[in-house]
Amino acid sequence: MAAAAEVVSLAKVLARAATRLVRGNEALVARYDREADVLYVSVGAQEEAGDAELTDEDIVLRRRAGKLVGFSQSFRAGAGEVVSSRPQGAGGDCL
Repeated sequence: MAAAAEVVSLAKVLARAATRLVRGNEALVARYDREADVLYVSVGAQEEAGDAELTDEDIVLRRRAGKLVGFSQSFRAGAGEVVSSRPQGAGGDCL
């Protein structure tokens, strides 16, 4: 039952993020990489980030030309390092 509560909690967080980040017909795409234990979220069409910033909450914000294009969160012990600036092809689950 704990897994269901976690899914509901995650869905609420992503819904709040979508209402604040998505403009027009853009999509908010979430991808989880099990091997790396990282959740990647892209805003709009996936595009290369020019800059990455690590927040105090260990979330990596990815921007291109000042516009937020995505963010990621590592769930590994010792998080706080930039693990990747964008999702890689295989190995993740789209939500």
